Amino acid sequence: MSNNRNNAFIKIEKNAKTIESYRDVPLVFLMKDKLTDEVSYAEAYVGILDCIQGNKIYLNDTYQIEENRESHIYDEFKKWDLTKEDSSVKEFPHIKLEFVDSIFASKLKLTLEQAWNAWSDPRDLLKTQNPKYQKIQETFSKLDKSFSEKSEPIFLNENAEKISLKEIHEMESVDSKPISLIAVTRHQYDISKFSNYENYIKSMETNHRIYYGLWSDGEKTEYDVLYAIPTDNYEDVLNHLNAHDQMNQKTPQSMALVIDSNGKYTVIRNTI
Repeated sequence: MSNNRNNAFIKIEKNAKTIESYRDVPLVFLMKDKLTDEVSYAEAYVGILDCIQGNKIYLNDTYQIEENRESHIYDEFKKWDLTKEDSSVKEFPHIKLEFVDSIFASKLKLTLEQAWNAWSDPRDLLKTQNPKYQKIQETFSKLDKSFSEKSEPIFLNENAEKISLKEIHEMESVDSKPISLIAVTRHQYDISKFSNYENYIKSMETNHRIYYGLWSDGEKTEYDVLYAIPTDNYEDVLNHLNAHDQMNQKTPQSMALVIDSNGKYTVIRNTI
């Protein structure tokens, strides 16, 4: 195991009592190189424990790694209530302990996605171990617990300190005119790739301050990296929303926040 992984993960015993003691911690299951007619598994799984019953392991959320390819398989191994599901289903997919080679638990305060990224590519640990990113993650994790689709967006400055929309306006506005906040992230749910987006903003022709935000997409809480422009001109805002699709699989940004001098905001939506 690489040094980066050694810094982030600890090998744990393969028994129910030990696994249960890591219930809220991201776990990595390395599977045995063995195929049978009964079951077939990927090389590794990263997930949060749902429950363990005998030799059956169920996970609330799961990523799988197979031949250097990673994918999110969501609740594939979740223990559902059979009385409320299809009565023809006698048993839901799970991981059999006998087919597990070894188990590692996260030693750091990593989210599930960070643990998956760190295991599949240990270089990602260098980003999550950065003190600033740790501060952002800790702050967002605390706020995220009570954050809902009805919550107002929350922002941090470049030093990972909470900042109000009015304060952002005071720093970014020209002659007290409205400003617009533009995100370059899309569907990000942790900070593991923040440095990529920061470097992208820093490479832009105009020198922009960088902000970090919590924003609900209606289902999940997104973690954003943003910059401001000193205008609310519709065409200018649309140009910025459509300028960063290369950072998000050719998908343009869907909206921008327009902020006035009182710190109140409205939304400009992308029509493209």
